[in-house]
Amino acid sequence: MLLKISRMTCLFMIIKVGTFSNSKKFTMNNYKPSWDGSCGRPESCTECPGFITTKSRFMLQRSSQTNPATIVAFYPVSSKGFDAYKCGNLNLGSFYRALATSYTLKILAPRPFNVRSLVLDTCSNSLRIDRDLYSILSSGGLCHSQTAFDGVINNSTIGGVVTTSTANVIAANRILAPLKIPLVGAFSTSSVLNDKYKYPYVARTISSDLQETQAIADVLQHNNWTYVTVIYSKEVYGKSGYENFKSQAGKNGICIAVSLPVQVQGSSDDIKNALSQLSTETGANVVILITLNPEQILKGAKDLGIINQYLWIGTETWGTNTLDSNLADDVKGSITVAMRNTMVTGFNNYLKSLRYNNRDNIPDDWFEEFYQQVHKCQLPMASVVYSQYKVCNLSEQLTDEKLQMNNYIIFTTIAATYSIANAIQSTKNARCATKTNFKDCFYDDSNKEDLFKRLLETKWSGWTDEPGFDLNFNEDRYWDVGYDIYNYVVENGLHVYKRVGSTIGENAGSLSPILTYKPDSFMSQCPVGNDCTCTDIVTKQPSAVQQTNKEEKRSKGRGIITGEKINFRNLTGRAQTGINLKNENTCGRSQQVLLEPEPGMIRVEYKEFVPDVMFSSVGEKGSDFSCISPCIPNTTNFQVFLLAAVSDIEFLEKAVYPSYVCSRDKFLQLLTLSHCKLPLK
Repeated sequence: MLLKISRMTCLFMIIKVGTFSNSKKFTMNNYKPSWDGSCGRPESCTECPGFITTKSRFMLQRSSQTNPATIVAFYPVSSKGFDAYKCGNLNLGSFYRALATSYTLKILAPRPFNVRSLVLDTCSNSLRIDRDLYSILSSGGLCHSQTAFDGVINNSTIGGVVTTSTANVIAANRILAPLKIPLVGAFSTSSVLNDKYKYPYVARTISSDLQETQAIADVLQHNNWTYVTVIYSKEVYGKSGYENFKSQAGKNGICIAVSLPVQVQGSSDDIKNALSQLSTETGANVVILITLNPEQILKGAKDLGIINQYLWIGTETWGTNTLDSNLADDVKGSITVAMRNTMVTGFNNYLKSLRYNNRDNIPDDWFEEFYQQVHKCQLPMASVVYSQYKVCNLSEQLTDEKLQMNNYIIFTTIAATYSIANAIQSTKNARCATKTNFKDCFYDDSNKEDLFKRLLETKWSGWTDEPGFDLNFNEDRYWDVGYDIYNYVVENGLHVYKRVGSTIGENAGSLSPILTYKPDSFMSQCPVGNDCTCTDIVTKQPSAVQQTNKEEKRSKGRGIITGEKINFRNLTGRAQTGINLKNENTCGRSQQVLLEPEPGMIRVEYKEFVPDVMFSSVGEKGSDFSCISPCIPNTTNFQVFLLAAVSDIEFLEKAVYPSYVCSRDKFLQLLTLSHCKLPLK
């Protein structure tokens, strides 16, 4: 029996409206809802994504074969509309990705089984990927659409899938992994995708954000900015990037004073509320942005009048993008990290060949938006009219000046498409040379395994304008293109991104001088005398002091270490330690210890200490740290001594104890082996 609860004045009543019998007969005659729950109503899009679609959903490459192999690509060709499930205006960068995919198969890649591309518009919503993939693989069409695919596109003909962001890769992987279909991310930087168990058939043609955040940590260490704030977006890219930075900052002796998560589509008030917390930690004057929309953060900081108080460091999402003119002067001196870049001139020439009457199989509504955006003119008869522009004369031609794009969008997409096509060709040659169609070749499940293996073996060079961009996948299944480091400066009256370093190539790791436009006294360090605490990170944290000359330290493995105060957190508990070091040849009388208990922690101050002697009880393998040396009180954590002895790790390795030389990674590994604990009460 089906019941309805009705409210009458102050009473609730249960009324019978239908039945469902043991024979599974359903009747409901007496119930009529007072609200419209159908997917046809105008506001239904949030409950029924995809039902309301007014734009073309796909672009399919032509093929002369009946049932050719197909590479499916999911790109956000359209931005989100005013509702998350509707499609907004054309996203020019992703439109170029779509064309780069078809261009690769036309011009650059082998075409085994006459392989073609099918580009699907996600409208910047990864939910469409799950839905459309499931629909295509199960039924060969798109749900809620009058699909007119030429030939069969389903599990038997799909050779691989290309998409962009980490979120999109995760969405596609849910459907593809059980079917062993290769999935290549062209803009998925998150290190979570390194997990070969969760993502068994995923490869990437872009560097991991591990390299990106390591570059930022190196910049901070190079400039002795050891006390910083991080703002990150609450989604996969931001969270993963923050976790990576947190780990690498610790290895570089960087303390995160405050970490602020922000919503991806947060309101301006939400952003400002988060930014208001920047002032809670004095001394943290460098702010790192690991967000999808850094410009939104910068605008909020400008509205609050605090943008000039900080030095801003941005990731790939800022990169070398053109900033709002109202922000440019406020953020001069900022530092950004962007993927190394190169052009593929052949693709640019292909774009310049497009005309109003030469659309090359591009859906009309996509092409017309593209035409209006790049030529800044309107097509009055288009489905979407850019009425802010004058009417087009229909003879407009594309020029290099009009083709403003980030080239990495193009070459990473070309590389992703090529890697799948090349793997299909390689598998065909090796395992099914006599087969005439993709379905027959890959009916054997072992050939699918071999397909992904051969994809990872792809080598390709000489296809970009600049050398040094040879496609190959590393052990973590991504192509380490490398990152460049930029300084946003003013030159000849113009705001420009000046390259100051790189993570790859002949001068990898070295940095040119950085212009901050800040006073000479600018620093981002724990103020002298403050007991700075760190958020989510356990590491040493030097306070603001003058650094001792390294050459003086290295002299004969000894030298004077004076005036160094080092504040940091113990690796095994909350403890603040201040140390004044003086290098002596003998131990004995040189050490004094003062304890000043504070709530929840201990403060230990060493008036004098001999760093040489602390190694006296360290074995060559570093397996048994002891706290029994004459210069090491047994109430103190040995890790604290190791970190406190000197802030210059290179000096510690090669000068303080010349016979005990190890790599920096080995040294940091040894620190974690201590058995001694610092009392917390």
